[in-house]
Amino acid sequence: MQKTILVTGGEGFIGRAVCRTLLSSGLVVVSLDLVSHPDRTEGVKFYQGNISDKASLLTLFQENKFNCIIHLASLLNSASRNNPVNATKVNIMGSLHLMELARDYQVARFIYGSSISIYGSCQPSEAVSETHPTLPEDVYGACKYYVETLGRSFNQQYGFNFVALRIATALGAGSIVTSSPWRAELFGKVGANTPFDIHIPYGAGERFPFVYVEEVAAMLERLVNAEQIRHEVYNTPAETWELGTLKLFLEQLNPNLTITLGDTVVTGFPAMISGEVLRQEFAYTPVPLKERWLKQLEVLQGK
Repeated sequence: MQKTILVTGGEGFIGRAVCRTLLSSGLVVVSLDLVSHPDRTEGVKFYQGNISDKASLLTLFQENKFNCIIHLASLLNSASRNNPVNATKVNIMGSLHLMELARDYQVARFIYGSSISIYGSCQPSEAVSETHPTLPEDVYGACKYYVETLGRSFNQQYGFNFVALRIATALGAGSIVTSSPWRAELFGKVGANTPFDIHIPYGAGERFPFVYVEEVAAMLERLVNAEQIRHEVYNTPAETWELGTLKLFLEQLNPNLTITLGDTVVTGFPAMISGEVLRQEFAYTPVPLKERWLKQLEVLQGK
């Protein structure tokens, strides 16, 4: 019998990639979100709902027998900072509602889309592993930490199979996050045939740990299908890029691109992340981002 997977936030940037990946691996996929995305994958069943309203979720669980939940729905960093009350309702209370329903309806595994914001802006001399202290500095990171704590509590109290994937800065075409459009433009505009400027508000010396959105989806698919999971927490493998180096690479790759940088300092997450635990446990090797960019350029320019 096919497994049925619920993806909350399934119409979002990462969520759509996850739904596509799960569907292509032979799973039944249900997407839960506030609204349906116009580019939603055919074959994915959509439910409209708000995770902060537990009553509205009951029909979803009554009508479906879920083997696993991938919980991605949340207010993102800027929205959480601007509206901490709503962030608490959605990111914390919404997550609790889902865990309670997963427990009550005997869902076998609950996979949480956490964030490297949980570590805060520590600057160690080496990549941060899962054993590094968690010191979130903002509402978004604090919510992620709290939900991970809830998950551990459910594991202990109910034998609940909770696992968190701490996701680095995700890149890929198709994002509609207006607060940081450059994260989509770096891939979506790499094949520009006319001059195009991508503005990144951070300084040339700032460093980001990047992960391609399809890699995140592939990692989550591994966690869904694994017979056993050895850890409660995993970091996504990520590549650290200095923005000045990124600017030079992309402008050389396509002379139509101009990358303009600002002077904002990166805060809230570490510059280097170790994903070795996931790499080794699942024999997982991400495709290098340079290869991703070259392939995307060929696709967009029809080569």
